[in-house]
Amino acid sequence: MPAADHRGRAGEPSQGSPDRVGEGGLCPPEPERGRGWEPSQGSHHNRTEIRVGGLGGQGIILCGSIIGKAAAIYSGRHAALIQAFGPEARGSACSAQVIVADEAIGYPYVRRPDILVLLSQDAFVQFAPQLKPDGLVLYENELVQVEGKLPATARALGIPATRFAEELGRRLVLNIVMTGFFAGATNLLSIDAVEKAVVDSVPKGTESLNLKALMKGYQYGRDLVAAGAPTSADQPQAGR
Repeated sequence: MPAADHRGRAGEPSQGSPDRVGEGGLCPPEPERGRGWEPSQGSHHNRTEIRVGGLGGQGIILCGSIIGKAAAIYSGRHAALIQAFGPEARGSACSAQVIVADEAIGYPYVRRPDILVLLSQDAFVQFAPQLKPDGLVLYENELVQVEGKLPATARALGIPATRFAEELGRRLVLNIVMTGFFAGATNLLSIDAVEKAVVDSVPKGTESLNLKALMKGYQYGRDLVAAGAPTSADQPQAGR
């Protein structure tokens, strides 16, 4: 296996290959972790395993890449990204595996995710059984219906990300809304680091729109956590 981490900016990995990013050039203080989610007890070197799942065309890989950049380049931590997608550019299954850790990552594959970020029903069916017992599911609640595949001690929080994106005038930014929701619900990374990663990742000229989408999701996540949001079993499914 090649070296566990490389310093510098995240590149575009080939299908199924790890994109490993070590400590970046900007290293702000370690972000405080909030009450919304805590890593599993006994996690090795605060290693957090994340899987983002959905369909091609939903920006799944970009969502995972932004999380990795925010961790490695703008928080001084370590991150690894692996992407997988079907043969069709749009509509086929697509996923990203992201590892965030405080020390070098020797094994860059998600074994049992701590956090799932899901934008399609197929992704839920495929990945929900892999979740750790005390894991967290963040899902688009107009596209995903949470069914009986989660551990009894897991939490699930939903957001109408597609509707929020449409209200902003661009359905395509639903992945950025979900990225903000991830930041707000987990507090794994500082919002400042995630904002910088978004600006560094989106096309020039779209920064303002994408930052609005990010903050929409972030605030929704923070509000759910502050209100002591119910798990999915008690949470109404939007549009159902």
